[in-house]
Amino acid sequence: GQHHLVVEQSIPSHAGLGSGTQIALAVASALRTLHNLPLDIAGDASLLERGGRSGIGIASFEDGGVIVDAGKNDRGGTPPV
Repeated sequence: GQHHLVVEQSIPSHAGLGSGTQIALAVASALRTLHNLPLDIAGDASLLERGGRSGIGIASFEDGGVIVDAGKNDRGGTPPV
């Protein structure tokens, strides 16, 4: 079915806070909830190509709290936090 979503406020983009990733994962999680599907944060992040430069957005969406980004992961995949 169709869904309509309006984001009225969001955290600043390109400020190192993972805002784009957090919004993308919030929308994915909302759609999963609407369709009674289990949450899959890591799977959705991969599908939406989020977390390539930093793991901040994924980690802050999943766990919240204070997060320290450890930089780029040499092995590929989501960088460690």
